[in-house]
Amino acid sequence: MLKDYEKRWKTRQLSFIAQELISVSFSLWRAVFLAEKTGKRSAVFDHGLGFLERVIEDNAIAYAQDKAMREWSFNYYTRAARFSLEYMHRLRPEVAAPYVHATRKPKERWEYCQGLLEQSIVQFRTYLEAPKPTKKATIKSGLSRARPKSQTKANRAVVRKIQLEEKESLEQGSPRLD
Repeated sequence: MLKDYEKRWKTRQLSFIAQELISVSFSLWRAVFLAEKTGKRSAVFDHGLGFLERVIEDNAIAYAQDKAMREWSFNYYTRAARFSLEYMHRLRPEVAAPYVHATRKPKERWEYCQGLLEQSIVQFRTYLEAPKPTKKATIKSGLSRARPKSQTKANRAVVRKIQLEEKESLEQGSPRLD
């Protein structure tokens, strides 16, 4: 999909969605092999410290370290996926469904994120396949954020006039009532 619609998503407005989809895919790919974990908080903390020590000592993490410290690393990768999914929804709700917070076992958490990823890919593809609106259609439908310069100048002139009237009114001691 990203290769098929590259010109469409490589825009300022849409490139972040493609980046987040890649982020979620990577995070879930790393996490899928780590879901067999106990979930004990003390183990999560111990594995987190061990992971950090390994990164600082070796400046690298391979699958062997991820697996050995999966109590923490699984959480890290699924949390990264969740944050990306939430970010996509916040910025483009038409592309990504909301993440519903709930207590889930590790495999359920992974499957839930994977389901949201698959849904987001389908929705993003649909969004990219839709005909791109022309500037004329965008302006007619009121979707354009930009206003003509004359309208902007007129608005500023009206605001400035009201501000001056307010100032004069306050200086004379009687507030405007209109």
